[in-house]
Amino acid sequence: MKITYTGNSGEVGDKYCWDSSNDNAGAGCQEIKELVLNKRQKTEMIFKRPFDGQATSEIILSPEGNATKVTWTMETEQDPMMKIMRPFMDYQMGKSYQEGLNNLKNLVEK
Repeated sequence: MKITYTGNSGEVGDKYCWDSSNDNAGAGCQEIKELVLNKRQKTEMIFKRPFDGQATSEIILSPEGNATKVTWTMETEQDPMMKIMRPFMDYQMGKSYQEGLNNLKNLVEK
């Protein structure tokens, strides 16, 4: 897999692109579009392969007593043919989100 980073790390405009010959990974980019430090981050994802598409993801941090609630969302429009793949995509995204949230939890608890 070829990975390319552009922009300043952790700032608006920070962009991560991937290109893989493996169709499970495909090709695309993710870019930070909005950032409010310690509160919110909004990213845009552009998928190039194995299908064209676009999605917006948002991570919102909100205090809850001595803890922080993390809300992670993803919005995308799908053409009718992609809706057939929705259960598979939900499963894959669920795994990815759970892994990311577990990594975040481990990081902040150190």
